[in-house]
Amino acid sequence: MNESAGKEYEKADKELNHIYQQILKKNAADTAFTKNLKIAQRIWVQFRDAEMKMKYPDREDGYYGSIFPLCWAVAVFSYAKH
Repeated sequence: MNESAGKEYEKADKELNHIYQQILKKNAADTAFTKNLKIAQRIWVQFRDAEMKMKYPDREDGYYGSIFPLCWAVAVFSYAKH
């Protein structure tokens, strides 16, 4: 299950990055838009990472159990869908 969730996460991440690059390329002439998009995306990633740290604060190894990689991948993936 962990491996499958990890693969789904990687697939979604690649797709999001591909779409992001297409948007940047298509709108390259609109420098105000691309500048603000990059700023917004950096902030979104910071927010996502902060939310994940809130849900899963740093703990000793094994604290969250063997299912943790699946939980992490599903939670991060859910942010990507919104």
